[in-house]
Amino acid sequence: MENARELFIRFLNNECTEEEVAQLMEAFASGEDAATFNDILHRQLEAGLDDQDYAVEIQEVYHHIERRIGQELKPKQVRLLWKRLAIASLVVFLIGIGYWFFFNRKNNTPIAASKSISTKDFAPGSAKATLTLANGDVVGLDSAGIGALTKQGSVSISKPDSGQLVYSANGTRAQILYNTITVPRGGHYEVTLSDGTKVWLNAASSIHFPTAFSGNQRVVEITGEAYLEVAKQTSAPFIVKNGATEIKVLGTHFNINSYPEEGYAKITLLEGKVAVSIHQGHDFRLLDPGQQARITPAGNNISVLTDVDTESEIAWKSNLFYFKNADIKTIMRELGRWYNIEVSYEGEIPERTFSGKISRNTNISNVLKILEQSKIHFRVTPQGIVVTP
Repeated sequence: MENARELFIRFLNNECTEEEVAQLMEAFASGEDAATFNDILHRQLEAGLDDQDYAVEIQEVYHHIERRIGQELKPKQVRLLWKRLAIASLVVFLIGIGYWFFFNRKNNTPIAASKSISTKDFAPGSAKATLTLANGDVVGLDSAGIGALTKQGSVSISKPDSGQLVYSANGTRAQILYNTITVPRGGHYEVTLSDGTKVWLNAASSIHFPTAFSGNQRVVEITGEAYLEVAKQTSAPFIVKNGATEIKVLGTHFNINSYPEEGYAKITLLEGKVAVSIHQGHDFRLLDPGQQARITPAGNNISVLTDVDTESEIAWKSNLFYFKNADIKTIMRELGRWYNIEVSYEGEIPERTFSGKISRNTNISNVLKILEQSKIHFRVTPQGIVVTP
């Protein structure tokens, strides 16, 4: 394409007309100027960023584009499909993340305020949760001091750092007591159970568990979303209960997402092997790494997906939003939980999908500015966000 270099630089500076953006998208899809685009991005990346958080996003932009425009597109059908993907996802990656994170962070120049996004804002979620002890007492963990917290029978509970809780059994046979950690909307927390199992809880989630495990099973109950690294104990399987669903493991890493508003529960396996069952174990599926079980809201059906993008499923654990062809309502539900806001809709919202990574350590106005590049608009009110065409 003639003047590809100049046009791409203008594109990154948000100076292109709609016609020029369309031309550039065609160039992305054809791959004819791949070397030019790669060279420009490479030079920009080599210039460096001081902020490590934002450098991650920019590297992802570069590698994503490098993979896309470097592919050989042989069958005509694949070429047409790829063009659709280029328009659907590369626009968001480049205009959204590439433009906002790179140029505005690097030059410390603020983006002009959108007409529909007001000066009101909502801060991102933070490490906060409550601990309900066996006797019913409730402890606010975000305000609790660092160090020893309390004891439950022979088990010591400590807070080694902000956002972390550790249960330590002293080796003697402990009385079975149950605790509950509840993470509100706008929060997250990490707990190490007495057997060494680590649990990360996302916003609007909870775990109910014994302070010390005994017998031939280790059973916990989880709501919302959690990532677990289960300590291996061959003699005592680890069982996660979620409504009518049971997940049985010996030692493994997996993610469970069971928000009712998402329509189905998802169990994604990263390492090891798990058995996911419903109907009191009469219907079950064995998962291998990279597979995902989906359970219907009524808990009466299990389906299994293979070759799941596990990185996107656990991006929240690394404090990232990771959207892959997500519609606006799916995105806004996730934003609502993380920023603890209510979301409403006005008018007929265009059916568009989004792909990209965004740091969760940013105010919601910055996320909305990225999403507005797709011609969907937002209005911030004291109560939350209104989505408009």
